[in-house]
Amino acid sequence: MSCLLRVFLPCFALGLLSPPPASAAQFGFRQEVSARATVQFLGAASGKYALLADNGAVFEPTNLKRIYQVDGTRVRFTAKLMVRPAPQIAGARVVRITSIRSLPASSIRTPPAGYRGIPKRP
Repeated sequence: MSCLLRVFLPCFALGLLSPPPASAAQFGFRQEVSARATVQFLGAASGKYALLADNGAVFEPTNLKRIYQVDGTRVRFTAKLMVRPAPQIAGARVVRITSIRSLPASSIRTPPAGYRGIPKRP
């Protein structure tokens, strides 16, 4: 026993056997995303708000401010993707919003559902 202490005690004192530094993934964060999106309430499915990005991605924010919790609100946000917890909205990615601001309703870049294009002239 005293032999083991003589070997390991200097290693601990020098910091040679210290644990590795904590990474962002250990705290639940992976990377940062930024997008324009529309706030949508998914009451029937999960009772949560989702951010439907213009590129088709779906995000489930953990800290969406009450002022933005209005169906159809256009926002631009920056958020960190989270490893945990698991999303409650199917196909969504859980995010923690770091910055968010409202956009005018005319900032929609994708065509609405059912859009068939500009009618052709006869």
